[in-house]
Amino acid sequence: MAARPLHLFEAGVVTEQQFAGLQEAPAVLGPLLTGFVMMDFVSTNRIILALTLATLILAALTAIQSRIFMIFALAPIILLLLLHSRFYVDFLEKLHFQTHYDPTLHYKYLVENRSGIVSVTQDFSGLSDTVYGGAIYDGNFN
Repeated sequence: MAARPLHLFEAGVVTEQQFAGLQEAPAVLGPLLTGFVMMDFVSTNRIILALTLATLILAALTAIQSRIFMIFALAPIILLLLLHSRFYVDFLEKLHFQTHYDPTLHYKYLVENRSGIVSVTQDFSGLSDTVYGGAIYDGNFN
């Protein structure tokens, strides 16, 4: 089991400056892991699920002392696993089209990474598809 930073400081293993750095490490590692690692390999939908599950599991671990509290702590985790896919159906389409969202309109192609999201919607007239990409790649092609 890893030693806590405070114990390392009290034991004289680390200096005061190193101790301050140990306290800031989790605050720095979270955005780095999410923004630079997870976003290159995992979709936004799965990142939301993973971070929400991690939060709920940590909350459930604090309720481990009582069986009744544990049941109440596990209920949100079970509900999340059962309902997550229903909550996030067409999530990016809803964000993109907002008030003009139509449940029949889905992305034909979708690429997500840490640089952004590029999506293609199909033109139902068959003339050309539309590319959306943060106002950089926007346009039509045959």
